[in-house]
Amino acid sequence: LEEAAAALQCWQQQAQQQQQQQHDLAAAAVVDPDQLRRLVDLPDPTVLFCGDLNSDLNDGVPGVIEMLQTGQLAADHWDWQMGATFRWGKEEEEYAQEEQQQQQ
Repeated sequence: LEEAAAALQCWQQQAQQQQQQQHDLAAAAVVDPDQLRRLVDLPDPTVLFCGDLNSDLNDGVPGVIEMLQTGQLAADHWDWQMGATFRWGKEEEEYAQEEQQQQQ
């Protein structure tokens, strides 16, 4: 009976050790990015914002500027209307003519 109790205690200790090892592995898998950066002495990340931000200031605040400043752009903003009719190679006069034709 004593041998069975000793074996049971040994198995319990092994199970606890395995659980602790699994816990340690799981904890090691979750790393705080700031802590990791300090450990390996990395600089803070830099954001590089790229895009085609051509804008026309003639009709008010351009949509791209409003979007960057406020995080939103109203559905009736004038840039949406201009964007819907945009075609590469057109000049502003051609856009104005198209707009006049659509209004008639």
